[in-house]
Amino acid sequence: MNLPNSLSCREARDDDAALEFALYADTRADELRAWGWTAEQGRAFLGMQFDAQNRGHRAAHPNAQKQIVEWKGEAVGRFVFDRTQVAWTLVDIALFEPYRGQGIGSRLLSVLLDEATTQEAHVQLHVWNGNRARRLYERLGFVVTSDNGAYSRMEWTPALVETETSR
Repeated sequence: MNLPNSLSCREARDDDAALEFALYADTRADELRAWGWTAEQGRAFLGMQFDAQNRGHRAAHPNAQKQIVEWKGEAVGRFVFDRTQVAWTLVDIALFEPYRGQGIGSRLLSVLLDEATTQEAHVQLHVWNGNRARRLYERLGFVVTSDNGAYSRMEWTPALVETETSR
């Protein structure tokens, strides 16, 4: 990926498991606080959920690229995408809380969408409807293709974006 000097991605390694779990826990922190569980209960729950998410990602996207996002040399998130199908899939993008809203996710997605444009590929994703990242996806040109009330499937199409931006 062609990223600015202060932002980089590297392939995730086996020794990144603790980092990835900490990131997953960080993305669920508000939810856990609302439940009022003890720290031990929260860790147990998150451990099961994290393992289930990883198994699900590997089963659905065995060839996905899992990248660790680094900002100024510090690991700040992960970016998982699958470019093996006709429609590429954004499997997961997550940043630690202090790095959200700083334009990092926008930049990562913009580079991916530029590559998709070059390859004339569609990009799809699923997002929880309460996730604030949904607004980012809409700004970048993703449109809802289905909605089950809790989650939406969204798709980005190069031709659609060109048509929308030329108006």
